[in-house]
Amino acid sequence: MTEYAMTPDHPRWGEFVDRLEKSLPHMQNSCDHDHTHAVAVLHYMGFGFNFANNSLAYFTEHGGHCDCEVMFNIAVPAEEERRPVQGDDLDRLRDNTSE
Repeated sequence: MTEYAMTPDHPRWGEFVDRLEKSLPHMQNSCDHDHTHAVAVLHYMGFGFNFANNSLAYFTEHGGHCDCEVMFNIAVPAEEERRPVQGDDLDRLRDNTSE
């Protein structure tokens, strides 16, 4: 799917998230409840109409119903999944397998 839509597995996902985050200074105060900034970022990055529409469908299916929800419900969890395993993670895993 990465060749058809922007997803956390897309090679330019990090760039997309960085650009989207920088375009949302208003996010601290309110949300426009749309994907205006996400679409603008995708077009700025050189992606066309179909790619943007497929990306919006992906975002919506995964809890990203607007720009800020793309950040909070897709980008942040994707980053947390990719972070290096920590010592306390291993302890939790051991605790869960011993039950």
